[in-house]
Amino acid sequence: MTITTVKLHKNTKSELDTFREHNESYDQIIRNLIGSTRDKSIKKKLERGYRNRGEEDRTLLNEWEIASSELP
Repeated sequence: MTITTVKLHKNTKSELDTFREHNESYDQIIRNLIGSTRDKSIKKKLERGYRNRGEEDRTLLNEWEIASSELP
């Protein structure tokens, strides 16, 4: 594993420290933040997809109701 150095402002480091649990490394903190952000992004995409699918289903249902009301 290659190790690198990242420069941070003192304020940024202080804010990262607020996320620290037990003796977590900064690498672990940043990985957790990345994972959390990725999870939120996936959740938003799923919600948007389900919402769109619901709207499509509602449109089909309305079309079905109109068509079935025209039947004898």
